[in-house]
Amino acid sequence: MRVERSAVGFVVGVSMVCVLLAGGAIAQTSAPAVAPTPQVATAVEKPILFEVVSIRPFKGGVTRPRGFTDDGFSDEGQRPLVLIMGICATCKQHIEGLPDWAMNEAYTIEARVADTDVARWKTLSVKQRELAMQAMLEDRFKMKSHHETRVMPGFALVVAKNGPKFKESIPGDLYPGGLKGVNGGPWLGIVETAPGVETGQHVSMEEVADLLSGPAGRPVTDQTGLKGFYDFKFTIETPDPSTTADTAMPDWPSIVTTILEQLGLKLESGVKVPVEYLVVDHIERPTEN
Repeated sequence: MRVERSAVGFVVGVSMVCVLLAGGAIAQTSAPAVAPTPQVATAVEKPILFEVVSIRPFKGGVTRPRGFTDDGFSDEGQRPLVLIMGICATCKQHIEGLPDWAMNEAYTIEARVADTDVARWKTLSVKQRELAMQAMLEDRFKMKSHHETRVMPGFALVVAKNGPKFKESIPGDLYPGGLKGVNGGPWLGIVETAPGVETGQHVSMEEVADLLSGPAGRPVTDQTGLKGFYDFKFTIETPDPSTTADTAMPDWPSIVTTILEQLGLKLESGVKVPVEYLVVDHIERPTEN
């Protein structure tokens, strides 16, 4: 079965999508050029993997959102599909080959790193921590996969006539009064800061293009020519769940247009976009604890 990042859940899940895109690295200013100093080569540190993992079928009840903790990962009521999306930011959530159970069955997951790794785990970015998630999927779900790049009709993200309506991030900005991430440092990405209000800190136009690919209905490629990182805020008006049928879909074209207008951007059609797919060759229900 083929799964693509659909418009469903774009608004309620936009912060999770942007966690996958942001990577969590803090921008650094360039150091002055100096003569190189001979150094002794050091071994590259190995990625930290989970030492203990408990996976149980979810029996129903209250779910807790996906999240890394100070010593690992904790989630209650999560589908393998979402976990796999979390390790494939570059494939923009275009996933093929998943059986129905991996899209629908939910699990409770508790994972911890070794005590000796806790201090370094706390310093890792989200992207670095997701290496542990990938290893867990390969070990406990026996997942095997490969990547494919395919060219598809899409949209080009460009600057609108009157120019962008956001400011460039200050190099090295630690956002002392801004949003904070998993390590206590600045949140780098887009997150919902109030109902319908999305705030971006240190976001590239490539990340904005990725974010719009689902609700736009086609892949979006960045052709703005804006190569830096930017801060912005936009609002999205969503249906009131108390007055809207469960099956009602938001007006995604209108929502995309609203976002673009607030950012001073627009989409142009008639372009071919390379899209990375994650193809799942094999996956099994998780092994016993």
